Amino acid sequence: MNLFTNVKYSHYYIILFIVRYFPWPKGRGRTRFKQLFSKWLYPNKLIPTPTDQGYLLLRPYEDILQKQIYVNGTHYETEVVHILKSLVKPNMTVIDVGGHVGYYALGFAKQVGPSGKVVIFEAQPDLCEQIRASLQLNQISNVTVENIALSNHNGNLILYQTSDRGRSSISSNRVSFQQLEIPAHRLDDYLSERHIEHVDLVKCDIEGAEWYALRGMESLLTQISPIIVLELHRQEIEDLGGTVEALIDFLQALEYKIKLIHHKNGLIEFTPTNQAWTTQHIIAYKNPLPSLEPLLEEH
Repeated sequence: MNLFTNVKYSHYYIILFIVRYFPWPKGRGRTRFKQLFSKWLYPNKLIPTPTDQGYLLLRPYEDILQKQIYVNGTHYETEVVHILKSLVKPNMTVIDVGGHVGYYALGFAKQVGPSGKVVIFEAQPDLCEQIRASLQLNQISNVTVENIALSNHNGNLILYQTSDRGRSSISSNRVSFQQLEIPAHRLDDYLSERHIEHVDLVKCDIEGAEWYALRGMESLLTQISPIIVLELHRQEIEDLGGTVEALIDFLQALEYKIKLIHHKNGLIEFTPTNQAWTTQHIIAYKNPLPSLEPLLEEH
């Protein structure tokens, strides 16, 4: 679908063309100047935005990631995007834990095709509605959006919602503008209740709560062994009573191999030195990954 040919949306593209391609003054204020220009024209509106994954409805003034995608048309985690595109194939079932505004999910939906399935878990109700609107805009029907937090128990959690929506967390250390009581569920139970018998890949980025989510999918990891792509925030994990080292030990005890996704060097060994980094992306797997062999051989 080309929204530029649709009269309803074409005026957005005139503005977006100016934002992305006008020769703005260079320097540290360049991106901020673009954002202010856009905000002046379209304050507090969902803006249909072309990206390398499809059309996303964005509020570029709510968080850093939405601003970045709006201005550049892509995610800043370029190495993670590349690896996920290499891994996800037709007919797969993919779980997206921490869907945010649906950037990754749009790509997953197209890659798995009509016979595949994508399930998004996003704890923030307004972001769930935003994802659903983007899916409708792209006429995508193989994605299920669940307003559920994945954890190691079934019940409820308090979510501390921040002004930067991508930083909202169940950690009380976050400076939040509101607290939401949200449903929590173990992934193992969710899959059993819905008779989902196979999962190929789990992508997880939930601001420190990854440890709890992994404990709630232990049967899946033991019996089915999907590929796992995780973003690890050391401080956020420690705020919630865990450690990166304990999380890695848990996965290795389940016979997972672990590589670090480096922003310049591809897949590298996960060592005590880089374990100490503040933020890491890792990939955990048990079976060979043919589509990533060039990256694995290089490093």
